[in-house]
Amino acid sequence: MLPPSTKPYLIRALYEWCVDQDYTPHILVEVDEQCRVPMQFVKDGTIILNIGPNATKNLTMDNEWVQFTARFSGVSQLVAVPVARIGALYTRETQEGMGFEVTSLSDEERHDLQATHDDLYEESFEGSDGSSDERASTTVSGNSYTSGSISGAKQDSEQAKQEARARFKLVED
Repeated sequence: MLPPSTKPYLIRALYEWCVDQDYTPHILVEVDEQCRVPMQFVKDGTIILNIGPNATKNLTMDNEWVQFTARFSGVSQLVAVPVARIGALYTRETQEGMGFEVTSLSDEERHDLQATHDDLYEESFEGSDGSSDERASTTVSGNSYTSGSISGAKQDSEQAKQEARARFKLVED
């Protein structure tokens, strides 16, 4: 098992705060082989993802993974990111947020993490066709956060990522 960490709890809390304030939460991910992201949008080993309720469907945040379905260039894709690879969560509107240490995992931890992801994938995403545009209820329970289904907003490719990176740099300063 992975060592206990406050990071997933802080990520969920910041996400809740962003949504409660009507801000758009974004995560900065340092991509490695464990990340399931649209690789065409990865630049310099990082990707910035809008995880707001209008951009994601079936968002799940637990202690090991952040997973959701989103549209990239009009195509619905499953995104799965280990919490260990998240470098920041911040708001698009105010650039407020928090940076996190990005860690690499040992081979044993990677195996455990992959097994956890496989179990979660079977439970959370089997049968999801990405076609629903309905808002469903949002629940927070125990050590995970699951949002209802909302699909939608297109990712504004290169320009949006560059603007988000610039905003994040302001937060770091």
